Amino acid sequence: MLVCAVRDGKPRMTTGEDGKWPVAMCVAAQRSVETGKPGVILGGGSNQVHLLR
Repeated sequence: MLVCAVRDGKPRMTTGEDGKWPVAMCVAAQRSVETGKPGVILGGGSNQVHLLR
């Protein structure tokens, strides 16, 4: 838990990088529902996420 890591000065179990792909998948899914087209997610260099419109 983040609270325990901050309180005890220990490393976090997860990072912002861990949340990037699930968010990208949800955004792509929502766009797919709205447009009726497949959602596309491309991984770029340095763990970058690119959502195609």
